[in-house]
Amino acid sequence: MSEQLRGPVQDLPRHARIRRSGDRVQGVFVLLRGWVFSSVELPNGQRQILKVHLPGDILGAPSIVLPRAMETLSAATLVTVAPVPLSAFGVLQAEAPRLMASLFLSSQQERVMLSDRLAAVGRTPAAQRFAALLLQLHDRLAGPATGTVSLHVPLTQEDFADLLGITSVHVNRILRQLLSAGLIARRQYDYTFDPERLREFSGMPRREWIRNPAWLYPAPGQA
Repeated sequence: MSEQLRGPVQDLPRHARIRRSGDRVQGVFVLLRGWVFSSVELPNGQRQILKVHLPGDILGAPSIVLPRAMETLSAATLVTVAPVPLSAFGVLQAEAPRLMASLFLSSQQERVMLSDRLAAVGRTPAAQRFAALLLQLHDRLAGPATGTVSLHVPLTQEDFADLLGITSVHVNRILRQLLSAGLIARRQYDYTFDPERLREFSGMPRREWIRNPAWLYPAPGQA
């Protein structure tokens, strides 16, 4: 997104709230560095993490259809973000329709990933959901790969518990299960695994994303 449309860049510490649930929606944020949680806060004081945002993601987009934010955006690590006012979308629609179409494609990709996750939550054991989460994070950061890969995941067991809807004790049991089965190796926040073996265990579907559809870039004279 053009720097002219963004507000001043902000550096925020870990655990900082970028926007809280219930805040008035004045725009979205572009994540330039670090990891961010999008979560809902429940009446009993617990939270459910809906998504882990990675560099390049747009934060808070679902709430642009609401007067007040439904999600809380919080820094999982040190982060750098830039606010984008809602008025910027009107400018993009008029001046950069292809970019707006690309943003639409990104939102549909996110919808597919959330649908996969919802299906997993309802129908697969927690260990498989954990494996699928590792794969999804790796695919988003580095793309699909073969052979052994390494992935730095700066999330605590409590964070994984909030993502998967289980307890941190259960996360610990899952880690021991995957380690003993040889599906992952782990040193603090660094995970090593074979994506193909982990995908087979998790049951996660292989998705091939269409990033540059023909209809988005019509031949000259066909626009």
